Parts: sequence; C-alpha cells; structure tokens
Amino acid sequence: APAVASDGDTAVAYRVYRDDQFIKRTTSTFYKDEGLEEGTTYDYAVYSLDDYGNVSLLPVELTTATLADSIAPELTSVRIKRINQLELVFSETLLEDTAEVISHYAINNDIEVISAVVLEEGNRVRLTTTDHVIDEEYELIISGVRDASNAQNVMLTDTVSYVTSDSLLAFVDDFEDGVSEGWTELTPSRWAVVEENGNYVYSITEEGYTIQYPWTTAMSEYSTIDDTVFTDFHLDLNARCDASSLNTWDVNYGIIFGMTAWDHYYDLKFSNRLSCCILQKVAGCTAPTTLATFSQVVVSDNSFHDIDVIRDGDSLNVYFDGVNVLAYYDTTNITGEIAIGSHGHKVSYDNIYFAKPSLGKQLPSKVQAVPKAFALRQNYPNPFNPETQIEFDVKETCEVSLVVYDIRGREVFTLVKENYNPGTYSVTFNASNLASGIYFYRLNAGEFKAVKKMIVLE
Repeated sequence: APAVASDGDTAVAYRVYRDDQFIKRTTSTFYKDEGLEEGTTYDYAVYSLDDYGNVSLLPVELTTATLADSIAPELTSVRIKRINQLELVFSETLLEDTAEVISHYAINNDIEVISAVVLEEGNRVRLTTTDHVIDEEYELIISGVRDASNAQNVMLTDTVSYVTSDSLLAFVDDFEDGVSEGWTELTPSRWAVVEENGNYVYSITEEGYTIQYPWTTAMSEYSTIDDTVFTDFHLDLNARCDASSLNTWDVNYGIIFGMTAWDHYYDLKFSNRLSCCILQKVAGCTAPTTLATFSQVVVSDNSFHDIDVIRDGDSLNVYFDGVNVLAYYDTTNITGEIAIGSHGHKVSYDNIYFAKPSLGKQLPSKVQAVPKAFALRQNYPNPFNPETQIEFDVKETCEVSLVVYDIRGREVFTLVKENYNPGTYSVTFNASNLASGIYFYRLNAGEFKAVKKMIVLE
C-alpha cells in the first residue's frame, strides 16, 4: 500500500481485506494468510494508516488464486514405537476414512494390523499390531490411502522395510491399566490416571498446590522413572499443558535428567510464555544456568505433542513433533535419575517410553522410506527469526551442497557440502548474523538442482 502520503506522512500500519472482509491490522509489510481453500480465487485490498489513524483513500489491490492439490500423499518415514506399534508419517494431511482402514496396510511374517488411527497432526497414522519379533526384518505395504484435498488423491502402493531391535523391550507405560510399577511420585496425591474419550493419561492436578522453591525455579512436582540412573538414554513421550494453565506466563511442562538431588539436575523446559524449549542446569538455591534454547515451540494449544529426548555420548538432541528443536554437546559425564513433571501447572502425559542402555546403544528405529526422487522443501517457519528448518530428499548416494544466497546472488552461507546416502534430511539455518530481507537457498544433489526463497524478519 502507499508508503508516503502527499503531506509527507509515512505508513505505520496496514489494514488487510479479503473479499471485502477485514481480516488483519498489521505493522509489518509481510502478511501470510492462513486457512485458505485450495483451487479458490481471492480478492485482496490493503490500506495504509499513518500515526494519526488516517486511512489511504485507495488501496493496493490483488486478485490471486490458490492451486488445486493434484499430488498424491507419500509415506516419508516409519517409526517403530513399541513392539506392537508403528507410527507412519505421510507428506500431507490424510482423509481419515481411508487412512483408518486396516485392510490398507499389510505386514509380512504373520503380523496382523489390529487398528489404524490418524493422529492429531493429520499426517500421522498409528498402527497397532500383533507383537513383532526382535531382530527381524519386516515389510510394510500401504495402498488405498487418500489425502484430505478436494480431489482426494490416492497414493500409489508403497512398500518399506524396517528392522526391530532389542531396545523395544524398554520401559513402556500407556496407563491403560493404571500406573505401572516403576514410578516414584514426589507427591502421590497430586498424580492420577484420568480417562479422556476412552484413552488414559497420567495427569498432575493443581489443587492445593504452591511452588515451594520459586527462587531456584526448581521442578515443583515430578515423578521419577525407577532404575534410570544412566548416562545415555532415549525418552519418548506425549505431553500436554491442560486448558486451565494456558494463560500462565511461566513454563508448562518439563523433563528432568541427571538428577542427584531435589535441587541438582538438568531441566528441559517447554515454555508457554516464551514459546521455546530451554535446557538449564539447576544446582542448589541459585539461579539456574541456561545451556541452550530454541524458539518457535508452541505448547499452549491444549494438544498432546510428541517429545523425544536422546542422550548419546556427548550429544543431547530434543525432537518436538518430529523436528529437531535443540542440540547440545557436553563432555560432562551426566548421571542421575530421569523424571517428568510440572513447574506448577496442570500437565498430562501419555505413551511413556524409556530405552535403557543395558539393552545396548541401539535406539528405537526411525526408519525412513527411501525417497523416490530428489526434492527440496520450503523452509519452516517462513518468514522466521532467527532459525528455520530446511528439509530435502536424497534419492541416491551423491555429493550434496546446500547454499544460502542474498537477493543479489552473493553466497552468504554454506549449510551442507558432503556426500549423503539416500534419505530425508533436515538442516537448521540460523540467520542471527544476517540483515532482514529476502534470501534464497539452493540445493545441488548429483544432477538435481533446486532453489527456494525465504524471508528473514527483524
């Protein structure tokens, strides 16, 4: 919209209209419209406002149309969650009526698919099966699954192989039969297994509760997993901050590891106020030391989120809904108990999985379907500040380079330059040292080349 008026006033805000309906007032010159329908034409009008609230007489107008979805969904990865459970990840949101039909899935070696459930994200399916055999290779065949587009595109029959490992024999609790043996709660009266629409979750109540040690920001209520005093581990769980806590300014739920006393441990916090994941070291009645942090983690939506915490050697990696949101390296020999809990809010947990190192260092399999073609995906989030994720597919072993350029075509950063095996990869790009504006990232993989645009915000 007009940036400068005839009297010299400049625009300080904008009003955005879609199809003659007001939808947004913004101070940014960039606006991303959410919730549009595919294959639909939209008319936009943008008016400028100055410091006094005066509105431009004429808007800037735009007519545009969204594309119809004609691409069939693809299987991107298979995750072995339990000895009798698989989680399938697809490239887009699925049509539940087709994705929950058990006859659309077949597994060899006499494995029967008992149920198929589309998870909250819409592009994940949880298969419950008869028990797999450890150290056995299996083949999964998928057919007849459609996406949720207007066209309801059907995916081609796909086959993927996966191998089970003995780490599937680790500690698991889904709370369907109450709390299993293996938990030690700080305050047992504050914990309960609650039924929600036929599913059972492990919840912390808020009744009669106050933070005991606010000056330390210590975890105020927690439940430890017995016999978890190990350096290396894989903790996988679902966590949710309940609706009554969503307006709080503080941290929602948290995970403890390396705990040697009530006030000596490593604390992995998921904050509503800051919309981030924070790793801190708590040592006595002093302010904790922040070791690492990652923004753009949304916990305040009253939804369950899938969290993986993997400590292996010197590295700690945290995955939030499948995205690597935090990586930390420390040569310290961290040994102590592992726990889940809350910093004073009502929190629910489900599907707890803990792999003990005594079963070997092999962690639960996250087997990826080999991509059928090279691909470069749009970074997420976009626009962003300061970090974003860039994902790409490698069809065959080759040299791969991923380079960032400014709007003038000058190279500003090389993210990747090495040989890659077939698979799907995700790279974190931190633009904290770059000026805001438009940038491009280019993928070269063998003979394949692709370029996409991204926007860095102030």
